[in-house]
Parts: sequence; structure tokens; C-alpha cells
Amino acid sequence: MDIQRPWSGDHLETIVDPAGKKVMFDLKRPRLPKPADPGNWMLDDKVLLDHNNRPVKAWTDLNKTLSTEIEDWRLEAIRRLYWWLRMDEFVNLSRN
Repeated sequence: MDIQRPWSGDHLETIVDPAGKKVMFDLKRPRLPKPADPGNWMLDDKVLLDHNNRPVKAWTDLNKTLSTEIEDWRLEAIRRLYWWLRMDEFVNLSRN
């Protein structure tokens, strides 16, 4: 993802939200509202389903899948940027 391109585990200050705030050094929960539901991810006029047969959301700036080998710091950064994801939605990303 473009937002993640400059990220580095050696330089956590490179992980910023769209407003430029360094998310790895902020201990408070974000005050930003949850974004509007983007709708379902469509492919060839069909809804893409996860392994539990639930629709996958079409978030434009969020990975559709994650590796099970993802580094801890990267996972924490994604959780901080996308704080509104429920844990079951987040786990589904790593299983697709």
C-alpha cells in the first residue's frame, strides 16, 4: 500500500496517519470517527467472500490480505491506523 511504502521497523517515526501524526508514539486512542462503510469488494460483478463466507469490505487504503509472517511492528502500526476494525475482521485479513 502506498501509505505503508516508507514504513520501517528500524525507524518507527516513519509510520504516520494521513494527517502526518506519528501513530507509534501516541498512547491515546484516536479521536477520529470511523469512516463510512465502503461497501463490499466486487470482482466481475460478484461479491468477494472471506473464509467464513462473509463479504470482504472494499477499503481503498487497507490491505485486502496480510501474511501470517507479518512483523509485529507492522501489525501494530496497521492496528493503530485502522483502530475501528474489529478483531475478527482483522484476523480475516490474515486468513484470506
